[in-house]
Amino acid sequence: MARPNKIGLDYFPLDVGFFEDEKMLAISGEFAVKGEIISLRLLCEIYRNGYFVEYSELLKNKLARLGGLSGGLVDEVVSKLVKYGFFDGSLFSGENILTSKGIQKRYIVASKRRENNLCCQYCLITDVSVCKNYLPDKDNVCKNEQRKRKESKVKEIPPSPPPIESDIVSENSKFKMFQDWIFENAPNVAKMNEPFTEEQYTKIREKYSFQFVTTLISEMHNWKDLKRKNISAYLTFLNWAKRRKDG
Repeated sequence: MARPNKIGLDYFPLDVGFFEDEKMLAISGEFAVKGEIISLRLLCEIYRNGYFVEYSELLKNKLARLGGLSGGLVDEVVSKLVKYGFFDGSLFSGENILTSKGIQKRYIVASKRRENNLCCQYCLITDVSVCKNYLPDKDNVCKNEQRKRKESKVKEIPPSPPPIESDIVSENSKFKMFQDWIFENAPNVAKMNEPFTEEQYTKIREKYSFQFVTTLISEMHNWKDLKRKNISAYLTFLNWAKRRKDG
């Protein structure tokens, strides 16, 4: 009888700068060493399972029991880890799954000698070359899975949420929803010295579609020099929008 393929890892790489990462600094600043312990135990659970884990009551109680902590504290730390982008927000909100692109890439590297090391369930890696390097027989599967995830995201989490576009929602509420979206999806933009004001939000929404706005803000968030070279979120957005239009 053939031995089943092993999915989980016996050990995983941990960057020496793990505790200096801005996300972990935020966690340790709010929850001290207990937040760091919970974060590390979550990573252990994920890599023991493979590259993701379902955050269930059983897992929460296990973490609480092992660390001598309360289940409420574990919930709070997990919620903040998702909020800060340590874990993927869409998978957590939709299916209670804890994972991230970084976790999946490290898993692929750590298990690259195995066959079928990533089955593409909950796959977040959009770079097909990464999958192709390690999963030549899974290329089409990955593409199909990524296409399905994109279609699912469009259906479940549309880029223009109806409440923001609806005329029955007050302008103040629309701006609050916009702020919440930035905080959840583009925290680097939210942390700029001069974040968007309600008046600025109204101006850009009069000129640009919500999909264009959120796409551009997401790109701003992913630019590593954003906060070092820019002060105003609004002026940065206008400059990027102008270059996009001129280009």
